[in-house]
Amino acid sequence: MPPQRPLAPPVAPRPSSSPNNQTPANPARVAALASSHSNPDDSDSEEEGEDPPFNANKPAPPPPPVFRTPQTRPAPPKAPGPAPAQTQAQPVARRPVRDRFPALNLISALLRGISANDPRCGAQVFAQVLESAHGVYDAVAAGVEELKSGKAWDAPARRALFDGWTTAASVLEEFLLALPKTYYTPSKDIALVLPPDTSTAEALDYIVSWRADREQLKKAIDKLAQQETQFLKSRVPNVGLGYTHYSPSCDKDDSIILNSLSEFYKDSTLTDEQIIQGVDKEAFVTDVKKLSKDLIESMKQPPSGRSEHTERTMLILRALMTAYIPFALIAAPHTGFAWRTYLLSAPIWTTIKSLLIKVQARDTPRAELEAQFAQADARLRTLGDVAIDTAPEMDALCNTVPSAPAPFVSRTVALVKAFDTVDAHSLLAENKSLYGHRQALKLAMRAAHTELGAIFKGAEGDVRAFAPDQRDYRERSAQLKKAFDKLAPLFVNFEIAKVWPQHEAIFKEKAENDERKMADAKAKFGV
Repeated sequence: MPPQRPLAPPVAPRPSSSPNNQTPANPARVAALASSHSNPDDSDSEEEGEDPPFNANKPAPPPPPVFRTPQTRPAPPKAPGPAPAQTQAQPVARRPVRDRFPALNLISALLRGISANDPRCGAQVFAQVLESAHGVYDAVAAGVEELKSGKAWDAPARRALFDGWTTAASVLEEFLLALPKTYYTPSKDIALVLPPDTSTAEALDYIVSWRADREQLKKAIDKLAQQETQFLKSRVPNVGLGYTHYSPSCDKDDSIILNSLSEFYKDSTLTDEQIIQGVDKEAFVTDVKKLSKDLIESMKQPPSGRSEHTERTMLILRALMTAYIPFALIAAPHTGFAWRTYLLSAPIWTTIKSLLIKVQARDTPRAELEAQFAQADARLRTLGDVAIDTAPEMDALCNTVPSAPAPFVSRTVALVKAFDTVDAHSLLAENKSLYGHRQALKLAMRAAHTELGAIFKGAEGDVRAFAPDQRDYRERSAQLKKAFDKLAPLFVNFEIAKVWPQHEAIFKEKAENDERKMADAKAKFGV
């Protein structure tokens, strides 16, 4: 399985000049069991008034094992602001583990280490597995106690008991060593259910580790069933029954993920209008939400078979968590401007929508599904270019001029020309990487077109009725000036703020010309 990856503690952020404001992801991640997870002094203490079952002068028990994977760079601190709600899984309840005999110290150390190593999703089945493991450990220790009691058994009984506990101990050791030993969570005190919103790479790596751990857990449980001994059958009820025995706990874990996704989509404010370069009437966000909700509902249907249900469950959860990633990153306040813009682009949503459609169709070949997952992974991991076409918005602005009432024509022309100045500069080769600002320009053009329509609607256009001191005219003039002033940040974005005062002066001059011409026209008509 791939390396397991816990998130490291936050460090200072990298310089803001980097185009990628996400946390850089390394294929391997730091994973160390902190001493606070398991205190041998607390967990190994003998019960009050009870003599140790073996050698009172035995040395102090060894500390819990420390599992490590290679170092990686941690995530930068999150910017202040509300982040999308992230459901927490209930941590695995810790059960004190005593060192019973030196020959069993590996088992006790593994139980302590794994108990402190809570997975962030899969807590229910993990807890059940650990409870069974504790039961086997207690049974093995009891077998040793019985053998050491010195009763005058016959040789066959003694041999059977000796073979039983030694075999069972070896089986349990192998089982515990085969369990997933990863805790991939930003904090040892937090167990997140959904992928983290620190970066797309972190989120995708979460899904990879989650799948690998679930598969590794299944294999470990099934192997225990295959290696089950008569000793375990007679002394530990319900142990080693295979993965099917743990399926109710798996279903609980899956339900936690599905409920978390449902709650997230209820609170999501992302709309189709925010998608960049989306085709008219192409409801990307609406469709992805609906497909996700339909898949969540399908998980509530009774399975046709346990094995089929398990495989399809993993497939659906994998697709749902992949589709969740752009929603989470767009909503996260610490996501960089360039990445947020990229995640809002139509190619991302086309890929996600296609993935969910293929997963929903039960007859999609597995190879085709894996290709679709690979495409989604590639798009989400790498910051790509976003081709943003502002021509439709520029045409719409130009077409507002013929509809402008006479008292506002010159100022409307000045506003349109200011937009054209920014648009032309944004298309220069050196500004190609500023597609995030191009999107801001595109949205500003749309907003200005809407505002102009509202300003001009119902405005007085009769020259003879015009009066510069009319309240209606003054209010509309103020609204037009306010719409014009909104262009100032766009000039700053593309580093042409020095020419903004020239456009301000032109707009002021055009306002005076509009009023002068209207006054001259009234005099001409003798009004």
